[in-house]
Amino acid sequence: MKLGKDDFWPGGFLLAAWTALNERILFQGHTYVLADASSIFYHLWKWGGGVFRSGQIPLWCPDAAFGTPYLADPTNAALYPVKFLLYQLLEPTTAFTVLLAGHSLWGLAGFWIWARQGGASPWSTLVGSLIFGFSFNTIMLFWCTSMPLSMAWTPWVFWAVEKCWKREKNGWLFLSAALAFQWAAGYPLFGFMTVFLLLGDWAFRHWAGKDRLPRGSTLKGAGVLAWAALFNAAWMLSLAEFIPYSNLSRRAEMASSIQWGDWGTWLNPFYRGHPLFTPSTGFIFQDYFAGLPSLVLILYGLGKGYLSRRTLFLGGGVLVLSLGETAFVGGWLKEILPGYHWVVRSGYWLPFVVLLMAMASLGVVDGLRRETPRGWDLFGWMLSLGIYAAALLAGVPWELWSFWISLVSLLLFFNRDWKSPLRAVFLFSALVFSLGPVDRGVFFTMPRSFYDDAPPLPGDFTQPGRLYQPPDWVEGFLTVSGKGVAEAYHKIKKNMVPDWPLSFDRPEAGYTNTLFLEPFLDWYYRPERVPAEASRKILSYLGARYVMGLPAPPKVPRLEEGCWENTGAMPLWFSVERAQAWDFSGDPDGPFENPRFDFKKTALVRNLELEGPYSPRKVMEISRGPNDIHLEAEGPGRAFLVSSEMAYPGWWGRVNGTWRPLETVNGCFRGLRIEPGETSAEIVYRPETFRLGLFLSFLACGIGAGLILKNGLSKGF
Repeated sequence: MKLGKDDFWPGGFLLAAWTALNERILFQGHTYVLADASSIFYHLWKWGGGVFRSGQIPLWCPDAAFGTPYLADPTNAALYPVKFLLYQLLEPTTAFTVLLAGHSLWGLAGFWIWARQGGASPWSTLVGSLIFGFSFNTIMLFWCTSMPLSMAWTPWVFWAVEKCWKREKNGWLFLSAALAFQWAAGYPLFGFMTVFLLLGDWAFRHWAGKDRLPRGSTLKGAGVLAWAALFNAAWMLSLAEFIPYSNLSRRAEMASSIQWGDWGTWLNPFYRGHPLFTPSTGFIFQDYFAGLPSLVLILYGLGKGYLSRRTLFLGGGVLVLSLGETAFVGGWLKEILPGYHWVVRSGYWLPFVVLLMAMASLGVVDGLRRETPRGWDLFGWMLSLGIYAAALLAGVPWELWSFWISLVSLLLFFNRDWKSPLRAVFLFSALVFSLGPVDRGVFFTMPRSFYDDAPPLPGDFTQPGRLYQPPDWVEGFLTVSGKGVAEAYHKIKKNMVPDWPLSFDRPEAGYTNTLFLEPFLDWYYRPERVPAEASRKILSYLGARYVMGLPAPPKVPRLEEGCWENTGAMPLWFSVERAQAWDFSGDPDGPFENPRFDFKKTALVRNLELEGPYSPRKVMEISRGPNDIHLEAEGPGRAFLVSSEMAYPGWWGRVNGTWRPLETVNGCFRGLRIEPGETSAEIVYRPETFRLGLFLSFLACGIGAGLILKNGLSKGF
């Protein structure tokens, strides 16, 4: 079905709702700051965008966590074409803002086109779009800003699938592109779950016997998945290399399921608290609220038989999956379904619950529109009054005026004497007054100067070196709370909590992210758990020039906000006098906890061939980039260069034009042995996984371009 003049007014109402929600973004110069958006994603994306603009590829981030893979972390969406272009064309804060606002609108457009293609009326599509685009869970996805980017592509994937089922032109081509971009957008787990849902949809249609894909569709579907994977091979292969060295296996053991008590959020999104005042609650992962009218519609559709068997099958299945092991699924799925063990939170299914609620509402609204009886709909009235009364019992304030406007609008909607467009306006009003105040209450924004203006602390950081903040101290800031949005977020910025230092060219010893190298944790926590004298030596070895949250040594003056300068901080690369073999599997902490251990003189190694004395050299860092360091080591004799930068596959040393592998020192850092007469060394990150992946990604682009040129968009794919 093509879009036409009937879409004008419903589409205009939807655009008005999106504009009202984003009013501060569009007209007041604000940007998004909700939780992880301002503590993780803005800074990492700004850092990566800056590297790209300098003409380099951010394969590695040396400024966080003693060095960590950057491109291999999918949440950085480093190679997502839309993000790449925006960060090339716009300054970081504008790019960040446009990226999120644009994807919010892109997801709404995708749902609209998908619903209209399926035969839904414009007014029912308006209702479904409001549920999909403005549910509490959808707004809270901005907490983890790679999630809304990925989810925005989901309706486009379903739209393309429908084109394939209907044998329309270009269906397989559009499906390939939509899946590839969804996977690249920064949260590939949603891509995995989308494919899982599509397989369930295919199974239902196949068993129902009503729809049949054309011959060869299985092969084409496999080709679509293969092409999407090839398109993303540059980061996917890097991620596959990263996983064995990361904390991901530990995270997989931290599985959590939605509890039955969380079902109170169907009625009151703040049943468990408010994200500003009860920040420990996982609002992304356990809140079902999509507006009280949407719940009334779904229950009405169940009672009246307006929900198709396909909708019941998919919606019911996803609802059960969202409960995880609470509903006795999830655990066994991880045993039989490859990749499902990464769905560590059953609440990851909630965006798909919302999507299917929106899809179900289409049939209900159009079913009501086709009804011929007149007068009040008693069943609708009873449901409305019952649901709204239950919401009051669930804690919704009775004095909330928007609550009562929503209820009255919904009751008027169930008067079938009104003409169809007017009834739709009443339903639109009911949804807007149910969702709108909630959305505005959690749609945290700040002026763009919040990101652009430097906090006071960097002005005191005049010397090179890392900023160290102990884990327990940082933990107090990771949950955003305060009397208001401005107070809560300025407190985080003022204390330069990770990853804020990255935005102001200050290397951080800490790191705020879900994915990082496992050995990083051992060294990050070590200064807190050893005696004070050993702690200071460890901080010096780690290159921590400025320290916050730990007691200052005697006679060391404090800088602003309790930060003190560690004048004994060592450079990131230096030479030692001796290498000592050590079995780290036996006692990894023992030597470092000893206050007499001297990092300046001794390095611990696993390789017995490295053990022995070395000549000290004066090591100077000539230049540094994200993926390389150029060192000069002046002095005679054989030398052993040691760093406090993370060892990882793909790092090589080049001395006098000859490549040689790096050594692992002190358990997890990089080292390099140089022979007499060798004074210059390059430390370079050149991973084979990325080079192979980049070749495969270019190959996928070539195949796609070839198919377009061969078949032509007008001839189909």
